[in-house]
This record gives sequence, C-alpha cells and structure tokens, in this order.
Amino acid sequence: SALVAAQLPSTEPGHGGLDMAREGMPVVLPGAVQYDFVSRNTGRPYRVMIATSGDVDPQKPVAAFYILNDREFPAAVRHAGGGARFPRRPAIIVGIGWRSENEFLVTGGNRQKINSRIDEFQRVVLDEVKPFVASRFKIDERQQTIYGHSLSGLTVVRMLFEHPDAFSRFAASCPTIGGVEGL
Repeated sequence: SALVAAQLPSTEPGHGGLDMAREGMPVVLPGAVQYDFVSRNTGRPYRVMIATSGDVDPQKPVAAFYILNDREFPAAVRHAGGGARFPRRPAIIVGIGWRSENEFLVTGGNRQKINSRIDEFQRVVLDEVKPFVASRFKIDERQQTIYGHSLSGLTVVRMLFEHPDAFSRFAASCPTIGGVEGL
C-alpha cells in the first residue's frame, strides 16, 4: 500500500511563482497508509500516517518512531529509506497531526489555552493513537521514540515530565518553552 499526497506543481524557468491554474501531481510514499479520525477525547479531527519497513513481521516486536506533526512525516519516511527499507531493524514511523489548521495557535497568546490544547493532544496520542498502532503492530515497548518541533516539541517536553514511561526516548526540536505556564 502507499500514501498519496499532493505535490506543489513545478513551473517553467523564468516564470517565478506557482502556476495556480495547474493541478498538483500525486506523491506516493511506498509502505505508508493514512487514517483520519475524530477524537473521542476532543471531538476534533486528526490524522495518523504509518509507514513500515518492508520486513515487518506481525508476530515480532518492532521499533516505533512517533512524529507529532504529520507534515514532517514524508521527510522522515524518505530519510528512513522511502518506506521500503529502514536501517538496522524492522520499524514503523507514525505521523500524528491535527486536521484543524493551526491547532496550537491561540489568538492573543493565551497560555492557559495553549496548555489545555497540549493536555488534550497528549490524551489523543496516549489514549487513542498508541492503542490504535498497538492493535496493528506488535510494538517493542523499549523502542518507542516520540519527536516534536516547536509547540509539538513543547508537547514532547511536557510528556517527558508528565508521562515519562509512555515512550523510551523523547526528542524535542526547538521546543516553545518561553513564557508558557505549567512547566
């Protein structure tokens, strides 16, 4: 199976910018699938994308790498070998994203609302996404990594302190920690 996504159209040299009249071309990520769902916890729409290495045996434990931004998922899959072969051992990459644009952006920098959204997103990941993934793959509990950048990075930092046993590794890139209450 493969995940199909939109690709920005290319333009002729010298024209500059995107030709808005042209249709996008599909992009296929081998070994990837996508699931859209509405959270039981938040009532908001989310997306889960999963890519597997070609040698995943459903009876054997696999490492799992969770990315808290589905927009970074395609790059992670390409970097890991296009979904066809992941380095070292059988593994899966799980991209988790929200379908409502700018889930974490809050008008006026309302810190309480940011913290509330992070709490909600943590519940989605821990109570809905991880069990969903575990129902489809035998996950090696000792080989689970979670990654996030910016506000998703803050979510990872909060998970490290609030749910330290939920993952075996926590990776936060440029976490937005300045001025946010509750850390």
